[in-house]
Amino acid sequence: IAQNISDDNDFSPGMETWLQLRCETPILVQQGDRFILRRASPLTTLGGGEIFDPWAPRFRKKERSKRTLQLEAISQGDQLVFLDRAGPAGLYLKEAHSRWGRPPPKSILLGDRILSPSQCNSLSDKVLAHLRESHLKNPLSLGTPKRSLQSGVLMELGPAAFDALIARLDNEKRLVSSDGLARENDWKPYLTDAEENAARQLLDLLDTSKW
Repeated sequence: IAQNISDDNDFSPGMETWLQLRCETPILVQQGDRFILRRASPLTTLGGGEIFDPWAPRFRKKERSKRTLQLEAISQGDQLVFLDRAGPAGLYLKEAHSRWGRPPPKSILLGDRILSPSQCNSLSDKVLAHLRESHLKNPLSLGTPKRSLQSGVLMELGPAAFDALIARLDNEKRLVSSDGLARENDWKPYLTDAEENAARQLLDLLDTSKW
C-alpha cells in the first residue's frame, strides 16, 4: 500500500514525492537503502526511491504538514527528528545504537537515554519548576529529595537517566545537588509571614515573662 504524503494528487513519470509504503509482511530495510517498485503482472516498473524513514508511524492526513517537514529535515541529514518523535524522553541508548551505530550529532546522552537538545531543555525546565514548587511548599526545608522531583513526564526517564539529568543541571549551576537533596542555587530556608509573627510574639512573651 502506498500513501502519498505530499499534496500532489497525481503521479507522472519523472516526478518526485514523499510516499509511505506499507507491506503485507515486514521487510528488513535501513535508512538510505534504495528500492524499485514493480508490478508482478504484467511485469512493469512503477518507480523507485530511497528509504528516509524506516521507523515512521502510520501516516495520517491531518499530519501531512508536520510529516512533510520532518521528512524534509531528515533528507537534509537531521537525525534529531527521530528523537523528538520518540516522545519526551527520547530513545534508549541501545535502540539508538541499533539504528545508527552511534548517537546522532548534537544529541545528548543521559544515562541510558539519548535526547535531542529541545527534549533535554524541556525536561530540565520541568525539574526546576518542580523544585521551585517544592521550596514554596516547604520553606523550612534544607532541600528537596531528588526522587520526589521525578513526577509527571519525568517518570518516563529511568533512574540512571534522571540522575544524569540532575547531575547535568548541577554542573550547569542551575541547581545544587548534595546528599540526596536538591535545591536552588540561592535557596535558604525561611519563615512565612505567619511563622515570623508567631516567632515574634513568642520572643516578646519570653522577654516579658518572669522566667
